[in-house]
Amino acid sequence: MRTSIRCLATLATLATLGACRHRDADTRFTDRDTTPAEKLGPNDMLMTTRDSAMQMGVIGDHITMRLAPKALDSVRVATDTSKVEGSGFAASLEKTIKRGVAAALQKQVDIPLSDVRDVRYENGRIVFDWNNKPAMAPDNTKSNGHDLLSSFSADDSQRFVAAVKAHKAGPAGR
Repeated sequence: MRTSIRCLATLATLATLGACRHRDADTRFTDRDTTPAEKLGPNDMLMTTRDSAMQMGVIGDHITMRLAPKALDSVRVATDTSKVEGSGFAASLEKTIKRGVAAALQKQVDIPLSDVRDVRYENGRIVFDWNNKPAMAPDNTKSNGHDLLSSFSADDSQRFVAAVKAHKAGPAGR
């Protein structure tokens, strides 16, 4: 239950950020990419945190951050409006809030690779050097209360770094 609450809190934060205007117009909330991992393009990759709460990856010309399927399922249960009892103002408000959260579940954060100067893996953490650090940078993101960039396995983190570098190198690097 605590994981569901934390996922819901993370999602509420993402939804709030999505509703705000950001100083970096290129970073955006987009509809969740549902392309299966086996159909990703050359050098694309998607990794999941060790606790299965969040995903981050490189897809085409951007870095993507979103809730992982396991967390998504957990939050979907918590936001199921069919379980809301009553028909008064409180019930109506609860349904409205849950529908808003459910809509936010279908989003992901996309950050252009052009904002990344360099990336590396050191001391158990992915480290970015930014050309233009986005307001919703992975550096500022938590996954179940832990630093997102140290929440992935070493192998996945190193694959992510290699994928970013390959995409930044262009077709010659692929």
